[in-house]
Amino acid sequence: TRQLPALRLCVPATAQQLLAPDFEDRIETTFIRQGADPACIEFQLHASQISTLSKRRCRELMQRLAARGLQFSLKGFGEGKCDISLLGQSPFKRLVLDESLTSRISHDVTAQQIIQGIGAIARAHGIQLCAEGVDSHNDAKLLRLAGISEFSGGYAGLASTSDELKRRLTIHPYERAASA
Repeated sequence: TRQLPALRLCVPATAQQLLAPDFEDRIETTFIRQGADPACIEFQLHASQISTLSKRRCRELMQRLAARGLQFSLKGFGEGKCDISLLGQSPFKRLVLDESLTSRISHDVTAQQIIQGIGAIARAHGIQLCAEGVDSHNDAKLLRLAGISEFSGGYAGLASTSDELKRRLTIHPYERAASA
């Protein structure tokens, strides 16, 4: 049988949790000592907390954890206000585009252009993009063409078999060529 893509555990976290004195020890106890692969653990932090995340103490902790293999993503990107300069200063490996933006890709040229622009900024920083709220094949296709290879939402949940899920989650060569 074919293998499903490697799975990643996405753990919602807040800047305040990261700044708790025992956060690093709790990560060690909860995940690392239990044998979890650090590369498969991703802490999702919300973009609305960008000012706290940019504080030196928070950045240093994220960098220490990233050096151990843990991943960080910035969730809610494209919603509200976000300091783009933080992307070059922090160990974020993934930006999660907010559903309020991605759900408009099929019918809003401005949303398409914004997503393409965010994609260019992310690629410049070596950051992958993930889109939330993808509910149709057309949305998934347009997001792939914009360079987004990961998404969440009802579209992935419509798969009835593991082969169908893998097909939905795989970027097809013709789509990859079109997005280059």
